[in-house]
Amino acid sequence: MAQAAGFRRIDVAAARDIMGRGALVLDVRDADSYKRGHIEGAELATKENFQGFVANAPKDKPLIICCFHGNSS
Repeated sequence: MAQAAGFRRIDVAAARDIMGRGALVLDVRDADSYKRGHIEGAELATKENFQGFVANAPKDKPLIICCFHGNSS
């Protein structure tokens, strides 16, 4: 699967490392899944607010987008 420049799939260890350096985390799962549990500090991103999150995210920090299987993010 081709990936856009600047985007890459990462594993849990890499995510933890990047988060330790101040990454922002967006969770794109459904609201019920998010309520049942999510990565500490992650914000719920929905279809309605996703573009706003990305547009307003600080450009000097990494952005991790996570989902259930790794396909939607």
